[in-house]
Amino acid sequence: MRNKIIIKKNIKPFIQKFMKNTRNDLDLLKKSWDEKDFEQLKFISHSIKGYCKPFGFEDFGGLAQNIHEVAMAHEAAVEKEQYLDELKMGVTDLLTYFDNIELVFDE
Repeated sequence: MRNKIIIKKNIKPFIQKFMKNTRNDLDLLKKSWDEKDFEQLKFISHSIKGYCKPFGFEDFGGLAQNIHEVAMAHEAAVEKEQYLDELKMGVTDLLTYFDNIELVFDE
C-alpha cells in the first residue's frame, strides 16, 4: 500500500532535500536501534516528529512521536525489556511507511 502525501506548491522546492534529509535520519534511527542507543532513538524520533508537519507528513510524524514516547517510557522504566518489541515495531513501521511514500504534487 502506498502512502500518498499531497505536497503543496509552496513546499515543492524543498521536498527533495526534505526527503534526502529524512532518509539520512532514518538510517541513523535504524543504526541507533541496532546499537540499542536509546538516547539517540529518542533524539532522532523527536526531530523527525518536529519537522514533518510543515511538509504535510502528519501520519509519518505521528509514527515518529510513538517511537519517542516509547523511548521515554523505556528510559523511565525499571523493567526496560518490556519496551523493546514496541520500539522495534515502531522503527520498522516508520521505515516501511517512508519506503512506501508516494508524493502527489498539488498544482
